Amino acid sequence: MWLVLDRMDVTAELRQSAHALTEAIKLRVQALTEAYGSADFAERMQRREAALAVTERGLFRREIFLAVAT
Repeated sequence: MWLVLDRMDVTAELRQSAHALTEAIKLRVQALTEAYGSADFAERMQRREAALAVTERGLFRREIFLAVAT
């Protein structure tokens, strides 16, 4: 069992980080496509954009917990 001492919602930070990473990746499409291959890169981008979309729609939350074993 765990006793939760504190919890912090970091969804906004996750959204901001995911958005910044997605934008940075879009600036380097050619190099990343060459590194991963076009199919793998496309799949990675699709997953990243889908994760960002559900976070922006409020369907996904990220929390950090401080807990101790009881």
